[in-house]
Amino acid sequence: AYSYTQEAASLIVEGQRRKPYVEARELLAVHIESGVIRYEAMFFFDIKYSGVRTIRIDVPASLADKIRNVTPSLRDQRIDPQPADVASGYVAWQLIGEGELLGSVAAKFTWENKQGDLPVGQSVAIDLPQFKVIGVDRYWGQIVASKAETIEISVKDEPRGLRPIDPQRDLMPGAAVANAARAFEFHDDWS
Repeated sequence: AYSYTQEAASLIVEGQRRKPYVEARELLAVHIESGVIRYEAMFFFDIKYSGVRTIRIDVPASLADKIRNVTPSLRDQRIDPQPADVASGYVAWQLIGEGELLGSVAAKFTWENKQGDLPVGQSVAIDLPQFKVIGVDRYWGQIVASKAETIEISVKDEPRGLRPIDPQRDLMPGAAVANAARAFEFHDDWS
């Protein structure tokens, strides 16, 4: 805002569209039962200043055919041809809305992995997929595991790029996982 008095005033203005700022959060929820493991990957995007047409998510190639998009307002589409910067073992997808994406946008994907019954006293390795959100200004997330009462969850090796958090108190805003037993937070690549 400008003000002027009795003197002659002159002002030349320019308009320019601001560059979008995109922050992405991921909540990977894993529910373990005897015979089946259910996965839910939720992505929360805060898109500020300007809208974007698409959001790119690189999905592990082993899951690309299993994952179901359960977000009615967004559709997922495999990028064809694949971009040159896709990591080995990944498939580049894009999320597309009805128009430009702006403000708070959420996407939810689900899939399950059927396994035989868990034998008593023996451990079974459970893979946790790592997604990659490409082209955003900030990306971080949390992994939360819930289980049936008869199952114990443990970490096989020392986690890399993860820090343990309290699954009942430290989950990101808007996240709620019933019966959460373990939780971790990441800000970079992890394993």
